Amino acid sequence: LGDPHTARLYLDWQLQPAQVYQRDEYYRLLTSAFLHVSLLHTGANMLALAFVGPSLERLLGTWRMVAVYLLSALGGSAAIYAFGNPDQPVVGASGAIFGLFAACLVMVRRLGLDAQWLIGIIVLNFVFTFSVQDISKLAHVGGFVTGALAAVCIAGLPSHRERVPTRVQSLGLGGVLALVFAVIMVRATSG
Repeated sequence: LGDPHTARLYLDWQLQPAQVYQRDEYYRLLTSAFLHVSLLHTGANMLALAFVGPSLERLLGTWRMVAVYLLSALGGSAAIYAFGNPDQPVVGASGAIFGLFAACLVMVRRLGLDAQWLIGIIVLNFVFTFSVQDISKLAHVGGFVTGALAAVCIAGLPSHRERVPTRVQSLGLGGVLALVFAVIMVRATSG
């Protein structure tokens, strides 16, 4: 709790793009989403999850919620890996949280949430993202985009009100995963 930067687990699981590239440690793209720098960092992510998680899980069910969460975490890490500083270590679940924000935005009517309230929360979080130093902007944007794509695969476009067949949802989520892997592989092969 005092200084996680020296903990063995922290050093082994943090996302450091150069380590992923040089040592093929691709697991870091996902494990880093389960580490946090401080109790404040953990608390902020848990508070955001408490705002959107329960409503989203009730609508999607546990497995679809987990799929959106993990895809968003991976999408945030892929953005860092592809476009970030290769020597800058990054940790946190914020990419996944921003993906859940995007999913809520796609499904705001079905969730019965106040759209203005939700948009306000999202804007506030993006303002915080771009105004505070040492917050991974790439993780937040990558997670948000990935979460939006995953939500569209599950629920269809916001104007579409019919249920998307399970097979189409699965294929769509597989497509999002393939897109994230493509971003990772393009970066891995370009050096």
